[in-house]
Amino acid sequence: MPVVARPAVLIDAPGFRCNVIDEGAGEPVVWLHGLGGTWRDFAPQLDRWPEHVRCIVPEMRGHGRTPPTDGPMSTRTLAADVRAVLGALGVSHATVVGLSLGGLVAQVLAVDSPALVDRLVLVDTRKAVSRAVAVLLRVAARQVSSRGVPAALAILDRIARMAGQPWGAEAMRRARADGVAWQQRDLASNDAGVLARGMLALVDHDEHLPLARIDVPTLVVVGEDDPIAPPRAAAELAAAIGGARLVVVPGAGHLPNRDRPEIFDGHLAAFLGVPLP
Repeated sequence: MPVVARPAVLIDAPGFRCNVIDEGAGEPVVWLHGLGGTWRDFAPQLDRWPEHVRCIVPEMRGHGRTPPTDGPMSTRTLAADVRAVLGALGVSHATVVGLSLGGLVAQVLAVDSPALVDRLVLVDTRKAVSRAVAVLLRVAARQVSSRGVPAALAILDRIARMAGQPWGAEAMRRARADGVAWQQRDLASNDAGVLARGMLALVDHDEHLPLARIDVPTLVVVGEDDPIAPPRAAAELAAAIGGARLVVVPGAGHLPNRDRPEIFDGHLAAFLGVPLP
């Protein structure tokens, strides 16, 4: 099924305006998308979960319908954005689900703002990017700044090949035809300058973040065939967080919540302690 548009609202937060999807009732769940993504990263969950929980999806600066901003970006900047948005919505605590870059932001939130995070779900993310990937991301940031967003695709492919699996082939094999289309549209819709700064935010993420301080229930989910944040990186992340549970989704790539939503949602329902929608 094609991904349909959803109503959203622009929220004024310190330093920027943020496009936010806010649907459903009950305990709030905040969904943080990945670099180059939008709320559509969680389209299957938004179609299923709002009857059971309150789904809040803020789009990062320069992503989707959130206007771009100038200045440096970091995972701590993006975490501060999430805190500001939740404050504007009157939300004092929530379950936080972070995908890829959103997972790094979620880690910062859990460490720096523990009272805000009730439960933590980290999806296809890692403690920090490797040094080799960091070099490529710095190159990608320069190319995106000078040549535009499409330059990012070639770098993603090189990064994936380093992990032994071409990004393009993996994405085409695992995503429905309409899924590939929405990924391309979302990537192309992002501001090139913001995307470049987002790549640098990945590179500069604090690899020494004291993850052992996280003492809330934590679920780490990874696609079995993710070439960007593979299962071994997810296992290292889970081991760094005391008591974290690791789930590997078979037959899934970098977006297991989209590749195998029935499996992902089943694990999420069990983690949240609510009936499977």
